[in-house]
Amino acid sequence: MRKKYKFYILLILACLILIFFGFFILSHFQLRKIIIISTSHKLDGLEFLAGQNLLTIDVNKTIRNLINKNKTVKSIKMNKLFPDTLLLEVTMRNPRYLVVKDNLVFPVDEEGTILVGANYDENLLKIQVGNLSIFSGEKSDWRILKAIDLLKNMENQSILIDQIFIEDKGSLFLLDLSSKTKVVIPYNLDAAFVATSLQVIMSRFRIEGKFVNKIDFRFEKPVVTLSSGEKMSSL
Repeated sequence: MRKKYKFYILLILACLILIFFGFFILSHFQLRKIIIISTSHKLDGLEFLAGQNLLTIDVNKTIRNLINKNKTVKSIKMNKLFPDTLLLEVTMRNPRYLVVKDNLVFPVDEEGTILVGANYDENLLKIQVGNLSIFSGEKSDWRILKAIDLLKNMENQSILIDQIFIEDKGSLFLLDLSSKTKVVIPYNLDAAFVATSLQVIMSRFRIEGKFVNKIDFRFEKPVVTLSSGEKMSSL
């Protein structure tokens, strides 16, 4: 009988120790502080972390939830600082271009993500879309994405652009360069090819001391119109 009593007493003590240890773990590692390193002062969705235990927080799931609730967030790095702190390093999506439809302006980043409500510089390069539909889910319409790809390739070639128009009726991009040259580009042309070709054409006529009024890529050999009105093949 004494052995049975000892066994039950030890069992009860073991249970009490486990309960105490469990309570200690739950309380000691309970999330009490969140440190956010970001250029933004607001991050939605943090309330679901309240009262959670640092040991059991799923990092990848938490990051996905926060990004889904904050469309202007590009990425988040999360580190657990034991015993009770979560460190979030947040990279924001920054407006790179302005999509203009009628009198409405929509800032977008370099990936074409529409940043509704984001602050932006009014001097950013504008993509004029006319009556074109702007949205396709969270991303811009495919023609806007193609326009952005074209602009990035132009920037890689150090070609300065004032603005770009999307002329959907003719399936064309119409560019106004800072040099006052107008460029006509069909949708189906490769952006890198167009940017490289445009740089070569502009350099050639600049060396020759001729001002180019328009370059039209709708032809097999781009047609160049000079300020004098003369038209010629670029090759």
